[in-house]
Amino acid sequence: MSREPPYFEFVPGTLKATKDRYKYGESVYVTFTFRNVGGGTGPATIDMIDANTGNVLRSYGTESVPPGYTWSTPSGGLLVGPMPNHDWRILVRVSEVGIF
Repeated sequence: MSREPPYFEFVPGTLKATKDRYKYGESVYVTFTFRNVGGGTGPATIDMIDANTGNVLRSYGTESVPPGYTWSTPSGGLLVGPMPNHDWRILVRVSEVGIF
């Protein structure tokens, strides 16, 4: 018997870099909040993706998030990686983990 899965959506306006500008080689961090709008409880996978290449730069996992609850990054943010020597577009993907 399967159960209803979690489903995650970003809380609008919360996805931000921790600084306005980064120097070449400096560590880039982002902060955000997402909510479980699905019917089930479950952990999430967070992927930081280079929008130009499609490469996953870094992945993180969360504890289980119940329906209706939010999860936020630590106040210092999550590390994306070192700033390249060009403008950088980063995609953040949050998805459910497991079989439901």
